[in-house]
Amino acid sequence: MTSKTQKKHEIFYASECSRLLNLNWKVSSSPDEDNYPDLLIVENNSTFGLEVTELFKSTARKGSLIKAQEQQRTSAIERLSKEYYKTYSEPIKVNFIGDIPSIEEFCDLIDSNVTNLSISEDIKIMLPNANSSMHLMKLPKQLEGYSIWNSIDSIVGWVEEISEELLSSMIEKKGGKLARYKSNLDDVRLLIYCNRLFDSGKFILNEQNIRSTFGFNKVYFMSYPQDACQLNPL
Repeated sequence: MTSKTQKKHEIFYASECSRLLNLNWKVSSSPDEDNYPDLLIVENNSTFGLEVTELFKSTARKGSLIKAQEQQRTSAIERLSKEYYKTYSEPIKVNFIGDIPSIEEFCDLIDSNVTNLSISEDIKIMLPNANSSMHLMKLPKQLEGYSIWNSIDSIVGWVEEISEELLSSMIEKKGGKLARYKSNLDDVRLLIYCNRLFDSGKFILNEQNIRSTFGFNKVYFMSYPQDACQLNPL
């Protein structure tokens, strides 16, 4: 069963694909994920189903290690942000490099650094681990509650080229329920996307040809937030 958060992500990325392709899609959740694809799309008074899947670096049998590490960092940073605003009203922006500190370590460092900062002043604070630091900026009061804090380790990384073999294996795998979906919808499509804002999604697609659509009416690839295309079967 897809979580509410995951469903919001699917709708968001499908809407972004529509925008990048200059198409007019009206995106909504499907009524029953056992018998329908992830989303229903209305386009020019016609309806098609859309399966949505994300491409990660280092995807193994149990998932992407890089993506799992990013999620762990994100959860840790969210906890720090919530803890900070329990005590302080001054909005701040924080970027972490290396290890994310514990709540106790973070609070000790904040106590000795934030109160004396001027608006828009940026300081670097070394963390207990010698290879880790955080860069902190005090923001205007109008940005009360600002919590878009980042781990730089989750953002930077090498760009990998996507092979036709990888795309074809993903498409074939996603087609497992296609016969069931097509008993309710004649037109079922697939969107594969990567999120280049994170290291786990830094891919480049040099070739838009694929071996087969494996039964999907159309297959799209989106490199968010830059571009999207329809993949062409050989």
